[in-house]
Amino acid sequence: MFKSKLLKKAEVAPPVNPPAEIRQLKKMDPDDWHQHLGLGSLERIHGLKPEVLKHIIELESKGDPWAKSPAGAKGLFGIMPPPQSGFKGNPHDPVESARFVAQYLTVLLKRFGDYEKALAAYNWGWGNVVRKGLERAPKETRDYLEHFKRQGIINPKEEWDLLTRRK
Repeated sequence: MFKSKLLKKAEVAPPVNPPAEIRQLKKMDPDDWHQHLGLGSLERIHGLKPEVLKHIIELESKGDPWAKSPAGAKGLFGIMPPPQSGFKGNPHDPVESARFVAQYLTVLLKRFGDYEKALAAYNWGWGNVVRKGLERAPKETRDYLEHFKRQGIINPKEEWDLLTRRK
């Protein structure tokens, strides 16, 4: 299946023994996480728009690496457990999670072709976007997308050629 082939590329191996540093992590401002984790470099490597990962942290966890949503998403990036996400690592490990999310967002951008659909799929689920379309997205997802529009990450007037941005 198309989805499973793409997700395999984004999977990260599970940690053998999470380091003690992970257990001691505290909540930080998303700007601090962006700098601390070097997310700007990760965004450039994956051809992502600047600060998109910072804004995912802001919306998913408000900078709390121990965040857990009512739906079961965990960590800074609000990663759903397998099999929904394909992530087999520790969602509370910011480095591991950042790598996975950058890869996964790249997969979503290739699949959907624009940030609006890719971010909706990240928030609401790939299958929901495919089956129901953005016009039937719940309020939470519409608000999520509105945040990215205010930040200029989703810009309908701007055309992004995903292939030419790659190295």
